[in-house]
Amino acid sequence: AWTAMLTNKRSAETRRAYGGDLRAFARYVAGYVAGALAGVAVDEHQVMRALLGCQVTHVVLWRDAMTRRDGMERVTNAATVARRLAALRVALRFLQSVKLRSDNPAELVECPTVLPSRQKAPHCEVSEMRRLLEAPDTATLRGQRDRALLGLLASCGLRRGEVAQLCTGDLRPTAAGLSLEVQGKGERVRTVDVERATAEALLGYLAADGRPLG
Repeated sequence: AWTAMLTNKRSAETRRAYGGDLRAFARYVAGYVAGALAGVAVDEHQVMRALLGCQVTHVVLWRDAMTRRDGMERVTNAATVARRLAALRVALRFLQSVKLRSDNPAELVECPTVLPSRQKAPHCEVSEMRRLLEAPDTATLRGQRDRALLGLLASCGLRRGEVAQLCTGDLRPTAAGLSLEVQGKGERVRTVDVERATAEALLGYLAADGRPLG
């Protein structure tokens, strides 16, 4: 059941995050049952036991443990708590669908409120982005690489993971300049046009690195 739950998610990154959230819950439950203050190490079998045996009380106590305050700060931010509870709800719903559970205690537990300002991804203003793009020393090979990478992040709206897995084979010369074949979330592939300054920075870096694009 553990393998089936994870392979149901198409993205490897999603599977890692999903598995991490479920392990966090299982560690809490194992620590709670053992009377330990901190969670203990768990394997996949212990995670499944926690999912199959948990009750509303376990979920409520886990949520409250994550949202308690240490001084003025929450131990875990509200968005992370909400995501973890969502992962738990989905996992228990899956166990219901395969007849391994008849209930879903996580459905009965209220999530913390996530303020709209916290839901927005951090971003740079235009002036800040200009300073970032001008920061690399383009007299060096590393600086040329950094300028090209920052340009892809800023002008193409690519995610960090998408930029990290790009290969020269993903570059496509076009009549307008340059485009990229990008594999994104859910392993979906899309074509992204590269604006001129970033295309020039990218092609210049590849040429300086001995990998000119034909």
